[in-house]
Amino acid sequence: MNKSDFTIFTLCQDLTVDPANITATYDALNSFLNIPVKFLLRQPSEDIWYEIDTITAKLLVNNTLISTTTEYTRFAINMQQKREEKDDSQVFSFNLSRRAIEAIEKARQGDANLKIEFRGSLRVLNIYRFPKNGGTIQIASPYGFMGLHSDMYLSIPQSQWGNKILPGLNYSSFVLIEVPLTHKTLKEAYDNIAKEFVKAENYFKEHKYYECVGACRKTMDKLNENMRNLKDKIGSASNYKWLEEINTNTFTWIDSMKKSNSGLTSKPHHQGDHTYERHEAEAIYLVTLGLMNFIAYLK
Repeated sequence: MNKSDFTIFTLCQDLTVDPANITATYDALNSFLNIPVKFLLRQPSEDIWYEIDTITAKLLVNNTLISTTTEYTRFAINMQQKREEKDDSQVFSFNLSRRAIEAIEKARQGDANLKIEFRGSLRVLNIYRFPKNGGTIQIASPYGFMGLHSDMYLSIPQSQWGNKILPGLNYSSFVLIEVPLTHKTLKEAYDNIAKEFVKAENYFKEHKYYECVGACRKTMDKLNENMRNLKDKIGSASNYKWLEEINTNTFTWIDSMKKSNSGLTSKPHHQGDHTYERHEAEAIYLVTLGLMNFIAYLK
């Protein structure tokens, strides 16, 4: 549970968010992060009532503003709704652009850690009571306006963010270049390479960066093993000659790349914590993607 508060005449008013209730929606044009906020409002005294019409909420990641929304709340403790404590809930729907989602993805190390700044104003009334006809009448006199200021640090678990929120926002973890999964001319050798590459893609989407790097390494190994098979399967004489001429340079490039990346793609590089940062896995994935794109369009 994530909590925050603000005060009215020194009396604490509570705000809470249960991450399990956070949802994401996509309307074919815009993506929204919907955050239900529970307000526990307390009356400072019997002589003070107040109303909250609207609240503006700003969503930030690493102190960078990524979305703003203003919601009409209708929160009140007044003549009609007088209580010492009152529970009210309001859903704040933040419109998230692709850039905003990417900012969250780049910043997070597991859980999605966000900040919400709530700002609003309260119309405060003083209550005066006068005897009349053996009873009492109440008159509300405007006291003025008070500011509502509250900052909440919100943490959404990695499992919920990756499995529910991102798909609901219509966002994949990685923007891919399309690479064919089959190759008419190079079917046997290409299939083995493609299968490993698909594993790497799926691991990256699941934020399993260690496994993603391992699958990239296997993809590169399969590519290296099958280069001569790929050349032998080319039916066109011109294509065969072309591959033959660049074959040595291709192998040299692959070997050079593997050696230069061996510190990253081999497990001993991270022997201590057995993990990879997102940017490391992303870089290795992109290199592997370039190789796949090169092979995919050989005729």
